[in-house]
Amino acid sequence: MKAMKKTIAVLLTVCMVVSMLAVAAVSVSAEETGLSEGYYLVGKIGGVDTWYAKAENRLTVNTGNTDEYMIENVSLDAEDQIKVAHYDGKEINVWYPDGMDNQYDITADGKYTMTVAALANEYIAGDYSDNAKALAKAILVYGAAAQKQFSFRGDDLAAQDTPAEYAADDIKTYDDGAVIVPDKTQMPNLSAYGLNYEGCTLLLQSTTSLRFCFTKTDAFADDVNVTYGDYQLELQQYGTGKYWYVEISDMGANMLDNAQMLSVTDGKDKTDLGEYSTLSYVKAALGGTDDTLKNTVRAFYGFYLAAQKYQRENVINY
Repeated sequence: MKAMKKTIAVLLTVCMVVSMLAVAAVSVSAEETGLSEGYYLVGKIGGVDTWYAKAENRLTVNTGNTDEYMIENVSLDAEDQIKVAHYDGKEINVWYPDGMDNQYDITADGKYTMTVAALANEYIAGDYSDNAKALAKAILVYGAAAQKQFSFRGDDLAAQDTPAEYAADDIKTYDDGAVIVPDKTQMPNLSAYGLNYEGCTLLLQSTTSLRFCFTKTDAFADDVNVTYGDYQLELQQYGTGKYWYVEISDMGANMLDNAQMLSVTDGKDKTDLGEYSTLSYVKAALGGTDDTLKNTVRAFYGFYLAAQKYQRENVINY
């Protein structure tokens, strides 16, 4: 049985950015049709090259421990080489770990656990550049802060450094011009569009996403749209409740400062709400009173800075 730690939602974001530690990446389509989106074990499995998504190698969430992805009844031989890949319904778009010549080597039969922390520690101890090691450390510190934020495995933190110490110098001078996301009392009145602005949330899941939340009134019409820069965003409902949201997703770790204008329009009139980036949320949180959240966004910001430095060193777009 193979298990891949999913840890907490925040650490899945960290898991995604392991791709920044690689020099090159590949994209391989599935050799089977009708496969659903999800995680798959790929590689040399049972002595057979299977570097593509295959139905029998799909990972599922462990119902006994939702912090694990699992695959059962897979025969792995010594000298096998494996990775986990995410298949988006059309092709493999993310590899864990990303890059070339960094697969997990199977040396003996047994149960193996793959974690982001283990890979990051390999980079810290290995023959890699200072910026790569700094990024790996930032991932661990960020993961530890996330564990504290969500009270997850506090006795087994990814790193012992506290984000406040790790990012102190950067945070003291933090002022990149990011516009703080205001509370709803400071947003423009959207009643003419049948909307009320309710707030903003930052999602740290498999990708970093920023959500802006609204409620609808009876005046809402189908021709009302929310835009972010040149992109039209879909208003989606939270379950069956009264709240709706638009989501800005797939933000690269080194591009969290990329700000665009958030606007509401009905095709005739348009109201601008402000130019916001992920760092707008970070800046707002740093000005708050929740010390645990402040440490989490400090670590998140340190992670962003390390990603930028690594990206400049390798001139790779993510």
